[in-house]
Amino acid sequence: MIFFNLGLGVLFISLGYIVTETNASTFLSGYNTMSRKEQAQFPLKEYLSKFRQFHLYFGLIFMTIGTLIGLFWDKDVLGYHIGITPIIAYL
Repeated sequence: MIFFNLGLGVLFISLGYIVTETNASTFLSGYNTMSRKEQAQFPLKEYLSKFRQFHLYFGLIFMTIGTLIGLFWDKDVLGYHIGITPIIAYL
């Protein structure tokens, strides 16, 4: 279960680096529905910088908390962390 937690953390971190300016029109929800004019006005570089920073910190914190829960508490609590924390983070 700890390895699953670490894998999800790596996935969250990699999401920040998978989305780039060249593929944002495919992967970013909301951005891909904008018109070309709206996309040109959107501060994509700044947004992607914050997007990358969020996913880096979230992945690291997710892995740290999950590992601590897995080592010191019951595995059920780790399951709740794996299931609930990403939902709360993306709200």
